[in-house]
Amino acid sequence: MRRANPKKGLVIAVATAALMTFQAPAGAQETPAAEPAVSDEADEASVDEAVTDEVVMDEALGADVQDDAPAPEAPSGEASEDEAQPGLPGETGDEVEDIVVTGTRVRRTGFGTPGSVASVGDYGIRRFTAGSGSQADVLQNLPGVNAEGGGGEVATNFRVRGLPSGGQFEFTPLQVDGVPVFSTFGLNSSAFDFFIRNDLGIERLEFNKGGVANLFGSGGQAGVLNYISKTGTYRTQGSAQLEYAEGDRFRGDLAIQGPLSENTFFAVSGFYRYDEGPLDTGLPTEGFSIRGNIRHEFADASGYFQINGSYINDRAQFFLPVVLDGKTRERIPGNNGETVFTLNSSDIAGVTARTPEGLTSFDAGNGFRTVGGHIYAILEKDFGSGWKLGSRLKFSVLDTGSNFFNNGAGPGNGGPFTQQELLMSRGLMGMGTASFTYAETGAALGANDLVFVNQFNDRERDATDGTIEVNVSKELDLAGMKHTLTLGGFVARAEADNIQRNVLYLADFNNNPRLVNLSLTDGTTTTEVTSNGLLQAPSGYANQNREAFRRAVYLADQVQAGRLQFDVGGRVEAQTVTNRFEGTETVNGQVFGNGKFFEGEATAVGWAVALAASYLVTDDLNVYVTGSRGFFFPQAQGTGGQITTTGDIAVYEEEPILQATLGAKYKYKRLFAGYVEGFFTGLRDRNTVQFADNSTEPTVIRESTDTFGVEFDGRLQLSSYLQVTGNFIFQTHSVTEGRFEGNELVRLPNFISNVGVIGNFAGFDGGVFWNYNSSVFADRGNGVQLGDFSIVRLDAGYSLPVGDADNLRLSVNVWNLLDTQGLQEGNPRGGLEQTAEEDARFFTGRPILPRRVTVRLTYDFF
Repeated sequence: MRRANPKKGLVIAVATAALMTFQAPAGAQETPAAEPAVSDEADEASVDEAVTDEVVMDEALGADVQDDAPAPEAPSGEASEDEAQPGLPGETGDEVEDIVVTGTRVRRTGFGTPGSVASVGDYGIRRFTAGSGSQADVLQNLPGVNAEGGGGEVATNFRVRGLPSGGQFEFTPLQVDGVPVFSTFGLNSSAFDFFIRNDLGIERLEFNKGGVANLFGSGGQAGVLNYISKTGTYRTQGSAQLEYAEGDRFRGDLAIQGPLSENTFFAVSGFYRYDEGPLDTGLPTEGFSIRGNIRHEFADASGYFQINGSYINDRAQFFLPVVLDGKTRERIPGNNGETVFTLNSSDIAGVTARTPEGLTSFDAGNGFRTVGGHIYAILEKDFGSGWKLGSRLKFSVLDTGSNFFNNGAGPGNGGPFTQQELLMSRGLMGMGTASFTYAETGAALGANDLVFVNQFNDRERDATDGTIEVNVSKELDLAGMKHTLTLGGFVARAEADNIQRNVLYLADFNNNPRLVNLSLTDGTTTTEVTSNGLLQAPSGYANQNREAFRRAVYLADQVQAGRLQFDVGGRVEAQTVTNRFEGTETVNGQVFGNGKFFEGEATAVGWAVALAASYLVTDDLNVYVTGSRGFFFPQAQGTGGQITTTGDIAVYEEEPILQATLGAKYKYKRLFAGYVEGFFTGLRDRNTVQFADNSTEPTVIRESTDTFGVEFDGRLQLSSYLQVTGNFIFQTHSVTEGRFEGNELVRLPNFISNVGVIGNFAGFDGGVFWNYNSSVFADRGNGVQLGDFSIVRLDAGYSLPVGDADNLRLSVNVWNLLDTQGLQEGNPRGGLEQTAEEDARFFTGRPILPRRVTVRLTYDFF
């Protein structure tokens, strides 16, 4: 098993002990350049370059990124009006300047916006994705967020404060440049981060919670995650990066931006990555992505037209929970004495089986496969006299597959069993002399070797998605107040397949398990229980297709009245879903389609209103209040009360969400910036979809929930060389109506904190980032509790100026420095109500990924 060398981690820890840092959230401005260019004279400006591009928790609300891309840099030293604002203490000036929050028709600084917005800049995204590429490693640093990346690079479990989510962005659309990566969640349960990967072409990430911005575009009542792409400027610039991590991870990145003509600019970025870790399964993660944009600025400075395109061909391995010790809940050794980190098996890659449909191949080597691309266009035009037009058009074609291994599929979740226990569990005792042999070699297993019944899920999930948004805004001065009225519409049509075949197989209990054959001999008769290690293929079958047609209209007003600002708006949306699925039957233990198809259609209408106001008490103190009534639509997948066997959709209606916040932002010169807010989140009549073992159909639970909490985010500049940042959230939550009334929400911590200290001196920079999550319940019955845990990350580097402006940085990053084994997840497919026996032999859970050391060489040229 490839894991980080503990000696390497200790050496790095000692070498950078003086440069400790933890997650960086507070209202500092992003540095437009990439990684820090630091001279030997570590002056105040160098500190800003090194530190300001960390996680920036910009105190703002209401920015859905309608005007997201930064304007091109002005030629001949002339400053662009959208040029980045200074950020951290140490620069010339006494006050903290905030980044300009983009998105709505009013461009406002974060400090002056009603509500809170979090932002992560280019350098922060680089730092937090070192050695992983996972969205979770970036998102877990945001305030009010719980993000889990124990499954690998994709399918991040993402939860926003107060919401009972299974993860995977169901309450928070994932966008690029204000365009949804995929418009509708729940057509086949694929997570939105299937479809994109981060690279050096990202300018920053903005996370908007509540406010009128969430009414625009695809909506997002719990918030909108929006990645903003770099665009070209009047000079050619870019970055190149090479990365190596333990477990044979190799990655190369390149990003270039520059001019094509006087008013036309380009940006191109991409990567290639090969990774045999962080858990060695014999099934590598491998792939590449390329994307770019061309942006034309109108000569009269009235706006721009931009077209973006991307192509991805990537295969990422995914890790479900693994069998752990029942008492300690730590990893256990396999038959060969080595610690078992994952039960993914390369033996399944390419295995074939004769099914009712003929000879069928199952290829686990593809992992979570994404092949396809997106193309989208953006138009922003100012017609004068206060009139503006904005439009976004997108089309995506995606060939995706979700191929993963369960965490056990036999009685008791698959064991592991002694060979005798397996025979008893399957009713085979007394039917003859049992022989356990390796399928590939025919060699016999050891008498004391454990065996494991597991299931491989082979899912084809092709998808297409088209969206368009058009809005018109008008600026008005009425009674001494400046109004910006915006009227717009959004239309989307998405279609997705879910063709699934499950394969039940028998293997030994080791890392990268080997397939095992079982035969029974009674006299002269031999019965083959398995065929090439397979117990049943397919053991589950689904052939489904779903469509969603969305259309929405919204109206919003953003008002400036001296020191008072307020936003008000509403949205009405109708969504029609169409489900088509094939019935199944079982013949000789095999499940397959019966050729009978059913279809159902339903339409739901939802409405939302949002209010937000802020008052600038002083130049350094801003108080704000927000309130909203929003909605979600049920996931279209599954039967459980939503679609009957005759094709009729029984339950399909909006699910209201109520939110309110009261907060204050404060900044003191260039020494401190932060906010504190109290919040309430109430979800009504939510249909939650949950899958269970050995089933291709989910269970749907209808419930209402309430959450109350407080959130803080702040940044303190201790000196020109040292900064402390942090955020935390405390929340109490419970089910208020439904089967599990009075219980806490599943996998939602009551307390989350991130703390950081970032240092920079004489060309060296470094930091340690600490993320803490309190204990959670793994099941809706609150019968299984997972303990609290911390994740510590270290990053250190040395920057060497090259020429007049370029920069070369060598850095080392250590994920999970303390090699924590805390559990991010229990058994999500173990049922709604689970129990944890104190004397149990085994426990199923997903620990944090083990320690991993990454080395990077980055060259930024300007």
